[in-house]
Amino acid sequence: MKTIFTFVVVFILIALVIQVHETGHAITAILFGAKVDRIFIGIPIVPKLNFDLANIPVEISPWIITGGVQVSKEEMKSLQPLAKIIVIASGVIFNLLIVVLSATIFAGLKGFLGSIILIKETFLRFLNIFKGKSRLSNLSGPVGVFQLGFVAFDRGWQGILALWILLNLGVAYFNIIPLYPLDGGRVVVEIFDFLFGRFDLYKSVSNIIQIAMTLGLLLLVIGVTFKDIFFSKPDGGNE
Repeated sequence: MKTIFTFVVVFILIALVIQVHETGHAITAILFGAKVDRIFIGIPIVPKLNFDLANIPVEISPWIITGGVQVSKEEMKSLQPLAKIIVIASGVIFNLLIVVLSATIFAGLKGFLGSIILIKETFLRFLNIFKGKSRLSNLSGPVGVFQLGFVAFDRGWQGILALWILLNLGVAYFNIIPLYPLDGGRVVVEIFDFLFGRFDLYKSVSNIIQIAMTLGLLLLVIGVTFKDIFFSKPDGGNE
């Protein structure tokens, strides 16, 4: 029974974290005058829950390894390049703001200062993985997150708060990886479009670039999930 309860709560936490991220995209898109057609949490396939949030259709499915905001393509194209990049980056910014806000609410000034240090140190640790200074095994996918959830629940509400903060950091920093369709990859595509969009050669290979980035992301997710299943210890650590 405890296993089922933990699974459900971790599932809800992940959905909320992704909702925070996608709400960031939606709010900034609206501020820049773009129309948001829908928000989806999880791969948008059945079964899924549908409801409206501020007149914006929201879809939630159990397959919560991704999420997104569908903005009118015509209106998105009409935005200035910098505005597009801000809309794309706002999801990460919202997750980091939630980290600071959560820590501050529960621990005051000490929590605020601690969250700033945590954001910085986690970011540097994340960069070290891709610089080859830290092992790729330090990354965790959905399976690793649920394993971590069981450890968090054994530590009471403080463990759950820590998990909530770590999930927001994880979603934020995972999304800065420059692989499409993550936010980092979308920023790269926007920069390439701005610099080379007027060239016919770029137009002919842009889809190939996006497909290659997507395949790279898929391989990364498969590799991390394989590691979580076969090489992670029950307490969430790695062998």
